[in-house]
Amino acid sequence: MLRTLSIMLIVSATIFCSSCGPKYVQCPAYNNPNFNAWFPYHLGQAIAFTTAAGGADTILIDSVSQTAAFNVVGDVSGCSATGFIRSQHFSSIRTFICVQDVRRTGNSVYYTEMQLNQGGIGSGGIVDTGLNLIVPGDPAAQFWHSNFYTTMVFNGKAYDSVQKIYSSDGLTLNHTEIDTIYLAKHYGIIGFDAYYTHMLWFIQ
Repeated sequence: MLRTLSIMLIVSATIFCSSCGPKYVQCPAYNNPNFNAWFPYHLGQAIAFTTAAGGADTILIDSVSQTAAFNVVGDVSGCSATGFIRSQHFSSIRTFICVQDVRRTGNSVYYTEMQLNQGGIGSGGIVDTGLNLIVPGDPAAQFWHSNFYTTMVFNGKAYDSVQKIYSSDGLTLNHTEIDTIYLAKHYGIIGFDAYYTHMLWFIQ
């Protein structure tokens, strides 16, 4: 009788303790088809840019990552997932790409930051038409504008779904080197205007 009572107490205590332990939820893996479409880079990819005057530069993608699903204590408010792409810090003339897309599933906060050379553009996430440059509460966002083109002929080649990001007041990217960027869906950055060369660079 005593042995049966002891077993029952142990089982009851185990059930009680398990119900009072930390609560885990599974955060989903990173998944953003728009990010993958607008920045379709892969590890080890070499991207060559040139100018009409014969300038040439090549960057190498050296880091591509997307977070996997993971468990967190609490609830989904602690969940976030990130897609990340980066090239080598410096090529022959300092062309450098870094893009980070963060999706916080708990509070539906999404943002994408794109860095080209020494400056960065923050955005309210990436959508079907490119970077969403309308960022409430971000004064820097007012300096950058964009146009979306269903089709654009760029350096003699036709591209579908092109976003032109530009500064309308003559400022360069974070007062550094870029004042215009061309993004094409399924291609990534196809061109940019850099003040240190005073000419358009375009993808080969």
